[in-house]
Amino acid sequence: MAHNKQQLFVDEHHNIHQKTNVLGTGGQGIVYRTSDSDIAIKLATIKDSEKPITNKVDIRNFQTKIQNLRLLPIPENINITKPMAMLKDSAGYVMHLLNEMQPFSHFWHNPKAIRKINNIPGWLEKIPEESAKQLIHYSNTGGLRRRLSGLAKCASILSELHSMGLIYGDISAENVFISKYYESNELWLIDPDNIRFCKDGAKGGVYTPKYAAPELVQHKSGGSFKTDCHSFAVLTFWILTLNHPFIGDHVINGGADWADDTEEDGDLDEKAYAGLLPWIDDENDDSNYSDNGLPRSLVLTDKLRGLFQLTFGVGRTTPWKRPTIFHWPKALMEAYDKTLQCIECKMSFYHNDDLKVCPFCGTEINELITVRTYLYDEENNKKKNLQWIFIREVTSNKIKITLPNRIFFPFSNKKFDI
Repeated sequence: MAHNKQQLFVDEHHNIHQKTNVLGTGGQGIVYRTSDSDIAIKLATIKDSEKPITNKVDIRNFQTKIQNLRLLPIPENINITKPMAMLKDSAGYVMHLLNEMQPFSHFWHNPKAIRKINNIPGWLEKIPEESAKQLIHYSNTGGLRRRLSGLAKCASILSELHSMGLIYGDISAENVFISKYYESNELWLIDPDNIRFCKDGAKGGVYTPKYAAPELVQHKSGGSFKTDCHSFAVLTFWILTLNHPFIGDHVINGGADWADDTEEDGDLDEKAYAGLLPWIDDENDDSNYSDNGLPRSLVLTDKLRGLFQLTFGVGRTTPWKRPTIFHWPKALMEAYDKTLQCIECKMSFYHNDDLKVCPFCGTEINELITVRTYLYDEENNKKKNLQWIFIREVTSNKIKITLPNRIFFPFSNKKFDI
């Protein structure tokens, strides 16, 4: 059978690649799988469209941009796919693709995933079917525990980039890939062509809608460490709670309010994504509050809630007050180490001393192993300042639990066990 010529691309080394299905979509391009399972191609697209760039000048400009990317001091061992070869006569490049990985967007339920869920367990019988299936999908995709570990690894990669003076530029659920199989915790960022040095005073920047920082959407500044931090926080909150941090009841209800039913000008969704409305858990403004998604008490620790409050609260209008990316890996791993997984419903949740049963299905919590480490005050011969808490469920007498290095040594954003 003859191949469709439009599907074939030749790279600078004269290798021929046949694109197949879409792997991910970013702010200015689409990543495709190819007939070679180890290879993907990225095709740049015209701004605000999914049409490939065809103008010869624009193609040359894109190729120059990627050539410059190759000169950046991106660490060799960092988990970011890098261009292997430029495509000839196209605005695009070839990249190595790790097999058996999927984008973070799979963490959200979709019609295809929901259709596969046929049986509703007893612990979910009293809630609406759609909500029940969302919870089942949350559990089937690794629950809270897998989301926390994946996000921590993503934050670790970004912190390594930021420590080199580089920004990623286009953080979204389509650009972060995680292993399909839970035995592996591999995580990669797949769209590197917007990586560049952070420059004060830069204007403009590429972003994926719904993730971009307010100052970027409002054209007040360009990409920066601060815009990366906002986008990562959006991704994290959305993945954990299943609700976008700025899509609250005010937006959902079209601006209608019992005290003021006047219509607002403009698209409320767009205003929310542009940071022109308060976020849903703003401690100083509840006008856009929402309790949609999972209860925050079940999926966020106090430290994570504090980071979100600083990022989306005061940080919405004052970017320099946002927490840097270096705060996130440790906060996410501290949360990860406080999770338990129910032996019955397989949902994961945070432990506290008063919790005796699973908050989802009511199953009694089994025996636990708890490790606490403290700094030691040699002068007064006593322990002080709790450093780390590690808690895991014990499901059998033969279970093997490996204690991670972070319990006993200073936490490293660059490398930690999962």
